[in-house]
Amino acid sequence: MTAGPRPARVVLVGFLAAGKSALGRALADGWETGFADLDDLLLAEEGAPSLLEMMEARGEPHFRARERALLEGLVGRPEGVVATGSGTPASAENLDLLHRLGVVVFLHTPWEVIVSRLGAKGGVLPPGLSAEALHAVYLQRLPFYQRADRVLAPEPGETPGALALRLRMLLRDPVACAI
Repeated sequence: MTAGPRPARVVLVGFLAAGKSALGRALADGWETGFADLDDLLLAEEGAPSLLEMMEARGEPHFRARERALLEGLVGRPEGVVATGSGTPASAENLDLLHRLGVVVFLHTPWEVIVSRLGAKGGVLPPGLSAEALHAVYLQRLPFYQRADRVLAPEPGETPGALALRLRMLLRDPVACAI
């Protein structure tokens, strides 16, 4: 079987601290194409120091409306890699738009790794949010993530570059590269 061409655009979805941005940058670098981090675009557009502060100041409906507008704006942009926010695909409308943008890949990072990364970052989550409450949010979003075209589960200790290489192989020949 011959490998197919790479997709024009890859859209990465997954929970907080799954590694979407690091993988997206590595994938875009390897393909020498553009990279858009939806969270970074939102912060730049709003002039906010953090997503949490933006949501606290402007409210979640404003946040989600701006996120949706940015997604719609990406439709006309050239090929590349897009890393979404963790809640971006958690609506049917956004998920449909993500599928129109390109091949949607769920970065299925183990829960224990996510918790470890969030703990190491400190201050990423609203104060007082328990691990149980965070896990409930993850479980609520999981069915949306699972509607991706492909699922990629990082191996323990795998670097973003190695993961990007594995994803490039998966996207070119998903049958031969079952992950």
